[in-house]
Amino acid sequence: MSNFKKIFPFVIPYKKYAYLNIFFNVLYALFGTLSFVSLMPMMDVLFGQAKQNYIEPTYTGIWELKKYVSNFSSYYLTNMTDTNGIGYTLGVLVAGIISIFLLKNLSDYLALFFITFLRNGILKDIRNAMYKKTLDLPLAFFSEKRKGDTISRIAGDVNEVQNSFLSITNCIGKTKKLIC
Repeated sequence: MSNFKKIFPFVIPYKKYAYLNIFFNVLYALFGTLSFVSLMPMMDVLFGQAKQNYIEPTYTGIWELKKYVSNFSSYYLTNMTDTNGIGYTLGVLVAGIISIFLLKNLSDYLALFFITFLRNGILKDIRNAMYKKTLDLPLAFFSEKRKGDTISRIAGDVNEVQNSFLSITNCIGKTKKLIC
């Protein structure tokens, strides 16, 4: 945990990108859920299994929310089908489903977009800090160690941070992956 505390000061200037990434990941999860839930009414209308509901349901509380949403969607679909026909109803459902999938994929893209700024900014700042530290070292340090070894060690350490600590941001950025 102390190693994360050493990296945390590099994250602070880029916290707005972290918040944007979290926001768009939440939107991605929401639209991902809605995309599959929205397929059910279309299948009911398509295969003629939608229950005909001509009475508008009333909201009774949060505990009956699923029943209310189901009854309201069947009421709405029944009225839309009776008013405009089944072709129009299917067209509206297909347009809605395509819009939800588009919003889901757009949210995923934006989440990955903002996590990239976070990762690259942290790496840039770590590299700059290592460079500044190298310039601040006394001349005696360079007479004892070879310059190639120092540069190799700096590059290896930054690469290790990138591969180990910042791989967590890949897992956060790609929430749909089971194994990071």
